[in-house]
Amino acid sequence: MELNCVDDQGRTPAHYAATAGGLDSLKVLAHNDIDINSRDTAGCVPAHYAAAHNYCSCLVFLLSSGLAKMDVRDRSGRSLLHMVRMFNILFAPPVLTLSTPGSPVSRDNLSPSSIAVHTLQS
Repeated sequence: MELNCVDDQGRTPAHYAATAGGLDSLKVLAHNDIDINSRDTAGCVPAHYAAAHNYCSCLVFLLSSGLAKMDVRDRSGRSLLHMVRMFNILFAPPVLTLSTPGSPVSRDNLSPSSIAVHTLQS
């Protein structure tokens, strides 16, 4: 299997591992020096998918190992903290909450808190 393969949406095996909660797969990919911060066509990196699918163990691994970058935003301007709030992750990894700059906002000028309120009201 080609570890650096990319599908038609720009997703790599790391994107799929993060989407499925494949912590062991992410560790194998990271050990093989795969780019954990590659973006797909939506501008998302694997850590965005781990957050969106509530796979905290994957998110904690990516962030605490220094593999994922905190300041990466998708094409909508959403950061990892936005994803955590938007998808109502009950356990926000401490490494995420402690490392996030002051008050990040998306391109729509929405803070993580306002996204959480909007999501809960939907």
